[in-house]
Amino acid sequence: GAGQLSTRYGKIEDMVVGVDVVHADGTRATYGDYARAAVGPDLRQLFIGSEGTLGVIVSARLRVHPLPEYARALAYGFDTFAEGLDACRAILQRGATPAVLRLYDKLESGTHFGHPDTNLLLIADEGDAAVVDASMDVAAAVCSAHGPELDSEAVFARWLDERMLVGKSSDGFTPGPGFVADTLEMAASWRDLPAVYDEVVAAVEAVPGTLAASAHQSHAYTDGACVYFSLRGEVAPEDRRTWYRAVWDAANAVLVAHRAALSHHHGCGLLRGPYVADSLGAGFATFGAVKAALDPAGILNPGKLGLSSRFGTPPLS
Repeated sequence: GAGQLSTRYGKIEDMVVGVDVVHADGTRATYGDYARAAVGPDLRQLFIGSEGTLGVIVSARLRVHPLPEYARALAYGFDTFAEGLDACRAILQRGATPAVLRLYDKLESGTHFGHPDTNLLLIADEGDAAVVDASMDVAAAVCSAHGPELDSEAVFARWLDERMLVGKSSDGFTPGPGFVADTLEMAASWRDLPAVYDEVVAAVEAVPGTLAASAHQSHAYTDGACVYFSLRGEVAPEDRRTWYRAVWDAANAVLVAHRAALSHHHGCGLLRGPYVADSLGAGFATFGAVKAALDPAGILNPGKLGLSSRFGTPPLS
């Protein structure tokens, strides 16, 4: 998982200090509970994100942070999504880590913020005033080279008001009986993200029945970022499943071709299972060997993450 302020606080693998795990044979072990270590591989991370396929996490210890007493926000517009991505890269690589760094393409800038003619970048931070001001000064210096600041306070207020609403992927569309909407998030390097964005949107929109594909960059790092796509289609009700799998096939073919991460924080489960082996390449055999060693009977969450199951073919394969 990744919260909306992950650029400041990290993803779940950064937050988990330690876990207690019950193994397939009923034994229990503790992994982690130290800030850093050099005692072989970090076995704590073996279980984080394994989706219950390697063991059952029965307790966890998480890092916590003081509640912030200060916050600022800025919003800028960019002519292209690629230009906005490059600004995000520059901000992170200059050492700033604003809690929120979210870039919306023109479709989503319009439906979410009323700015359909630009690719809107929202930057916000919270915490110690000196650190926040320094981070926001870096962001402003990078972004001001591309254009004037937008109505930052109004953009930030709208984001705060609507950020927890579900069903955002259908905003701007009138759902009918055959309407389908979903989201797909992934991660790749800054170098590859502009092409991935263009190619995923084109691949999804080439599937008959697709209404529109759009995206925003939601979680950023010095070496890459997560882009979060929204997929929308309108087909005959009996064809919804066919359309749904077709757009997932089309989008994931792009991700595999670019060696991007199939998922940044949602996980794989059953839906992404058919693509995991191609995504991991030769490394998938390593994952399978770990599964066989820890769960030889195959009883832990069978069929997930593309792993074989003695209980039959997973329903979404």
